[in-house]
Amino acid sequence: MAAVEAPAPRVSVVIPVFNCERFVAEAVESVLAQSFRDLELIVIDDGSTDRSPEIVAQLIRDERRARLHVNERNLGLSVTSNRGWQEARAPYVARLDADDVALPDRLSRQVPFLDDHPRVGAVGGAAIRIGASGAQGATMRFPTQNRGIRATLDRRSCIAHSAALIRRAALEQVGGYRLDVGGDFDLWLRLAERWELANLAEPVVLYREHPDQITLTKFQQQAIATLAASASARARRAGRADPLALAPELSMETLAELEIGAAEIAGQVTHRCLEVAATYELLGHRSESAALVEHARGTLASRTDRTYAAAVALKRADVHLSAHRPLAGIVDACSGVIRAPRYASGRLLSRVRDRFHGRRLS
Repeated sequence: MAAVEAPAPRVSVVIPVFNCERFVAEAVESVLAQSFRDLELIVIDDGSTDRSPEIVAQLIRDERRARLHVNERNLGLSVTSNRGWQEARAPYVARLDADDVALPDRLSRQVPFLDDHPRVGAVGGAAIRIGASGAQGATMRFPTQNRGIRATLDRRSCIAHSAALIRRAALEQVGGYRLDVGGDFDLWLRLAERWELANLAEPVVLYREHPDQITLTKFQQQAIATLAASASARARRAGRADPLALAPELSMETLAELEIGAAEIAGQVTHRCLEVAATYELLGHRSESAALVEHARGTLASRTDRTYAAAVALKRADVHLSAHRPLAGIVDACSGVIRAPRYASGRLLSRVRDRFHGRRLS
């Protein structure tokens, strides 16, 4: 007698893993503990050389809703992520990084939202920053409504990848991921051309930031990918061919075609160094923070210390606002403006603009 295949679940949760033995158990357990039960968990190990696949196999040994696939060699994040959603049986695909944690009611909040908003291709949510030990920092909040998200995507990503619940049909329509670094930003830009996007106002994940996941080389790769994805989106809007569709490996020829120069890349890297350095400072990773500030000094020179102090003050303001201490948040924000008026004012204006778009526009 032929075996009867189990009904397809409502949600497929995809976790790509590469050498994440320290955190992967917490990520997997957070999915299996979701209050929303009609799900399957798909873990794709991308050729890890540590104990990650063994840890996952042990955790899901008696769990019928979960399965593990192992790439014979490291294929990269875009290939692995695409394999994950292509293996999915559900109409909704949730993404979670192997070092992040899904909050218990994440899917219970997001699934009804997509059910009620058929024009929305993906919904994210706020994310609480945590360090390597799990210590919590500020809550990252993003525009919630489509028009605000689209406006913000002209400048930066505003859907946390680990917080996203995506329609499988939308992934199929745009062809999934194309870039190993910055692939989520490129995906949001392409989805936004065909679907509405949204974020929930409440936190749905714990977003881990720790020194093991970031290097200066990766900062440069992220800067290049962000600039390339933005330039590629502008080309599509202008009716020109998409350079990344022909050359997603981001060769020097592709960058030249996209008119991305070394100075623009250096500026993006410096900005990212200061942002992450300030986060590391508040999470207690002080030596790593100092190394990033030292790298930024090559571009900012004498302005480095003042700009970094402003970045830390703004991060502290975020922490206070997340904890509903508005007066302390205002004091820190003002401190940031005093230390580096141009940098801090620009950052604050960007946040106010994002909040306005997210709350007031549909």
